[in-house]
This record gives sequence, C-alpha cells and structure tokens, in this order.
Amino acid sequence: MTVHAVGSPLPQAHYHRCPQCDILFRLPVLKRNQSAWCPRCSAKIRDGRDWSLSRLGSMAIAMMLLMPFAWMEPLLRLHLLGVRIDANVLQGIWQMTDQGDPLTAAMVLFCAIGAPALLVISIAYLWLGNVLGMNLRPVLLMLERLKEWVMLDIYLVGIGVASIKVQDYAFLQPGVGLIAFVSLTLLSILTLIHMNVEELWERFYPERPALRPDPNLQVCTGCHYTGHRDARGRCRRCHTPLRHRRPQSLQKSWAALIASMMFLLPANLLRSRLSTLTARARTIRSSPGFCRWPTATSPLPAWCLSPVFWCRLPKLLCCLRCWSAYNSGANRGCAPVSCCCG
Repeated sequence: MTVHAVGSPLPQAHYHRCPQCDILFRLPVLKRNQSAWCPRCSAKIRDGRDWSLSRLGSMAIAMMLLMPFAWMEPLLRLHLLGVRIDANVLQGIWQMTDQGDPLTAAMVLFCAIGAPALLVISIAYLWLGNVLGMNLRPVLLMLERLKEWVMLDIYLVGIGVASIKVQDYAFLQPGVGLIAFVSLTLLSILTLIHMNVEELWERFYPERPALRPDPNLQVCTGCHYTGHRDARGRCRRCHTPLRHRRPQSLQKSWAALIASMMFLLPANLLRSRLSTLTARARTIRSSPGFCRWPTATSPLPAWCLSPVFWCRLPKLLCCLRCWSAYNSGANRGCAPVSCCCG
C-alpha cells in the first residue's frame, strides 16, 4: 500500500479553561456557526460567527475608501445668524484643542480616527503577512484589544444629540460626509461583529489541544489557548507570559473604582462648559434633573430616568464584584481571585 498524502487529524473534543472563571471543562467539537459558553459563568468561549480573511479584506478596502470623505467632508451644515458653518470630524477635533480641551480632543482623535485606521491597517497586514510569511502575533494581540476602542457609533450618537440641542436656534442640513460616516460606522460594526480573532489564531498558529485533564493547564488571556507553559514561562502560541492571576489585579480594580467614585460628584455638580449665544450666557451641567422628586407629569423619580444614574450603576455592580472577590479569597485563606473592572 502506498501513501500519497497525509491529511490533518480530525477535530476532537479537548479540555479548555475558561478565561473568566478559570474552570477546566471538556469542550466538544463545534460545527460551523455554533457557539460555546462556559458551564459555570456562562462566558462565551467560542463564537460561531466567522468571516474569511478575503471578506475582511474587502470590508477593509471599502472602509479605507470611505474614510477621507467621512473625516474631511462636512457632516452637518449649520445656518446660524446668517452665517453658514460646515462641521466635519477634523474641524471639530481642532476646535476642541483650540478651546483648551486637548485631552478630550486626543481621545476623540484616537477613537474616531486612529482606532478605525488601525483596524483597516491590521486587516491589510494580516492579508499581506500571510502571503509573505511575516510575524502576525503582535497584530492578532492588538486586534483583540482594538475592538473595544473603535467608537464610531458613539460619535454618531453624539452627532444626533448635538443636532437635537442645536436645532432650536440654528438651521441644520446634512452634509455629504454624514452619508460616508454612517456607511463607515455600519461597515466597522459588521467587521467587528464577524471578525473572530480566536479563529484567526487557529488558522495562522494552530496548536495541539489538551486531550487529557491536567490541573497544570493554564489559559492565555491573550489568545485564549489552553496548554502548558514553554521553557520561558510563556504561552506556546502567542508568546505572552502566563500567570495564574494578574499581578495586583484586585488592588488596581479597587484603586480605579475609588478614583471614579471620588470624581462622581464634581463631574455632575461643577460647571462643565459655558455656552454664549446672542449675549446670553448659560451654564450647562451634565446632570439635569438628577435630584428632582416625583411630580404630576413624571411620577417616577427623575434619577430613575436620568442617564447619569444608569451610567453609575455599573460602578456599583463593580464594587459588589470586587467586594465578593475579596471576601471569597479571605474566606479561603488564600490570595484573592483575579478581578477586572471594565
């Protein structure tokens, strides 16, 4: 008998650790478009939505063609007191810097321009790097974290809120750039939804799964691979250091939570900006109706309907999570479990 070719082994069930609760469980073989969740904390382990690299490249090309029009063409045309004002993304960022808010301008610049541009460049690098045999690990690690910083949809919501506030004393007209910006936002959302970074890891850097249960198996928080360390204590696939828990993670979460709670009252009570129109000054705060009580027109308390309350609710839940993690570690007489506040 002559063997002409040897194919890859058939996929089989293997053991996997949850990156959220660290439980070791047996992950069955998944079919296409099937997802898997952790049996203990219900965190998503495998996502069935996956686009091919060629389709992601097509989306990246379309986004690259829309970017100049979405950023440089006017989004809105304002007719205020007989003066026409064309507002685009770059002009708005420059005005923030000119008015003394460079930090806010830098955040808008990164989330609305820098992160989408990096997304397109990363997809192009994956396509070219796969052909040329380049190192794709840094780009794959960056893509997992970059998905949280592409905030074109948040900027689009801000445009809608600003339009509602300005339409009382100015005439608004949509510009050419608004169509390009909406299209760019939709394409970026579709790309982020269907871009499965774990499947890209499996495609470019396949590793042998764990077929037997072993308490020494560790999960990598970078590429979510479950296996043993290499000789240097790193993940065998993405080469990031493997640790049983993030160093000082609970302490860092408490520090960030306490700092955010300290700035809660000043952010809602102090003056945020001063807008002057036709020789009339108005002070605008970010907490309108935060302390009002029920009236005949609004039977519910205003803080129940205020977005400020719902924005602070995750901080309270995060505080409960940190406290429960601290108590669980103290009751077991060991180091507290890892905790991360988003």
